[in-house]
Amino acid sequence: MFARRLNELRLTIELRPAELLLVKEGRHREGDDKTRRVYHRDDHVVRNPPRPRLRDSRGYGDYDTDDGCFNMAFVFSHTASGEGRFYLPGSSLRGVLRSAAERVVGRWRPDLLSDPFLREGEWQHPLAGSDLFLRKNRNDRVDGPTYYRHALPIERCFGHTALRGRWTISDALMCATEGAQLPNEPEQFRRGQARMEVRDSVGIDRHTGAARNQVKYQFEALSGGVFVTTLTLVNYERWQPGLLAHALAAIDGGSVRIGYGTRRGLGRVRLAVKAMRWRWYGAAPRREGALTALPALGDLAARAGIDDDYGWQEPQADGTALALDVHPGLFGWEASITPQAAARDSAEATSWPAAPWPALASALPPALIGWWKREEVLRDR
Repeated sequence: MFARRLNELRLTIELRPAELLLVKEGRHREGDDKTRRVYHRDDHVVRNPPRPRLRDSRGYGDYDTDDGCFNMAFVFSHTASGEGRFYLPGSSLRGVLRSAAERVVGRWRPDLLSDPFLREGEWQHPLAGSDLFLRKNRNDRVDGPTYYRHALPIERCFGHTALRGRWTISDALMCATEGAQLPNEPEQFRRGQARMEVRDSVGIDRHTGAARNQVKYQFEALSGGVFVTTLTLVNYERWQPGLLAHALAAIDGGSVRIGYGTRRGLGRVRLAVKAMRWRWYGAAPRREGALTALPALGDLAARAGIDDDYGWQEPQADGTALALDVHPGLFGWEASITPQAAARDSAEATSWPAAPWPALASALPPALIGWWKREEVLRDR
């Protein structure tokens, strides 16, 4: 079924560090050869202090020397022209989003959360989001509908070893968005909208509680700036945008942070959903007066001639209705929304009590509460 697209939701998201932010560059490791370390020499990057403190002596050095290289530096990549650019890896953002989604699901149904690190001998939950249970208890080949029917909510969104995830997020580049008056990375640094803070830190002796001798390190963290990414949901059930609404609000509220030092006050970001684009590849969604009802995934699959053996979780008979202006597009029926900001003419955060977020979020609790129970799946085995 997932070889065919039935619906799609694409969000354009801006991330702004509210506090210092550090996603570590993997090539900076303690004990490596200093001459092999990669650090940023771009002239447009503004750092505080302008000159780095020397590692093993008093005074200040230069960022182009080995003594000015950081133990932990912000992750960056190179453009086609060879210029270094800071970014937030999509894999890191995906992990943060999954962590936020797991916290949300745990509010209503903690029994629907899985532990992917359990070994075979330690297996407790028969539906722990992996194909291990199915392969151990079936001699025949397990088909796609069976995998999906036995998948937990988080695995239906992010996938597991035998099931492709429905949520995809790209790298968040520090650059301008289409149609927005945001400067690119060099301009953000030159205008003072972004700056790199270089901080000293020391290791603590757990026995004495004091600073341990010769365990001093430096790290750089970003202050300010704007990162832009795209989050795409494909073949989603109606409760999944609701889960996404809860997860994004949790990240924006600071309960889920990004990167290194989240217990030290680093990693909080403000999140703004700048655009939402809906697309359906079958018939147009049904109108309910001034609102448009989001079609259930099972209904879209039935129209496409796909067997209804996936165990859709659509407990709401009326579904979710939004104020959408649906029109025919090149590949299907489309609609776009620009969510309301937290304040008028504000580009820094999204107003989560405003439409469409409450309507989307309301579809999640009934779906989780009405999810199948463990005994039902054991009978289905």
